[in-house]
Amino acid sequence: MAKEVWEKGDRLHSERRPSEGVVIEIGGSIGALVVNATHALDGAEIEICPVGSTSRTHTIVRAREVPGGAVVYAGVFPSLPAGAYTVLPWGELPAAEVRIEGGAVTEFSW
Repeated sequence: MAKEVWEKGDRLHSERRPSEGVVIEIGGSIGALVVNATHALDGAEIEICPVGSTSRTHTIVRAREVPGGAVVYAGVFPSLPAGAYTVLPWGELPAAEVRIEGGAVTEFSW
């Protein structure tokens, strides 16, 4: 079971094992976003919103095992309508804008 920790007003979930996988649903006008992060963001709840909107969606940065046994840290938004999104700031990390294309996976590194 995960333990929740609150730090600097941002939600942080900790003590999780590497994720076993994510189902990404893309095609047509639907894409996905992978936010690559560092170990320091493991368990962080990150948010995005369409540019010009206040509607938010969130995901959690998790340790993810990749082929070969390496572990990476990433938050995955598996199904997003194409368009421009703002990755909202977290702690000391600034906001950034990303563009989601239908039928594709966009990667952003923080």
